Amino acid sequence: MQRLKNLIVSAAVVQKVRRATIATKGSQRKRMDTPTQRGRVKSLRSKNNDD
Repeated sequence: MQRLKNLIVSAAVVQKVRRATIATKGSQRKRMDTPTQRGRVKSLRSKNNDD
């Protein structure tokens, strides 16, 4: 009976509403810059440097 009571009480709790947020400009820039930096490193690894 105690388990049933606990189940009913836990089911009656209202969940907090999840709200979508917008990423900050800094985090967006950071996310876009990381692949660019990786690409630069990979280009430096190549044997023929046409530059």
